[in-house]
Amino acid sequence: MNAKDSERAQVVDTLRGELRRTYIPNLASGLECSVIDESHAGLTRQHHSAATAAQRPPSHPSPSEHDAQVRSLEQQQYAVGKQLNEEQAAVAKKEVEVGRWKGEKEEVGRKEVGEDGWVDGKM
Repeated sequence: MNAKDSERAQVVDTLRGELRRTYIPNLASGLECSVIDESHAGLTRQHHSAATAAQRPPSHPSPSEHDAQVRSLEQQQYAVGKQLNEEQAAVAKKEVEVGRWKGEKEEVGRKEVGEDGWVDGKM
């Protein structure tokens, strides 16, 4: 047995002696039982409070309902992303069309009556 083990054994023996001196005389008078009962009641209250706090509140969905809601929201997110991509593609097409119309407008604005065979506004 090494030094630490003997030291621990000595501490344990000391504590056992103190417990015997404190609780055995009180056992006959009933004091130990009341201390244990109070301690047990306190632990029971703490356990009940912890058990209640660990329960899922009725306002929260069950795990299966939660999973179903998550899947539904993921599907909605995918649908919205797909729609967004389609709308962005449509906007890009319209931007190309607007650019083409602006180019044609500038080309028409550069034409002058009388050029390129135009006489009196007629060809």
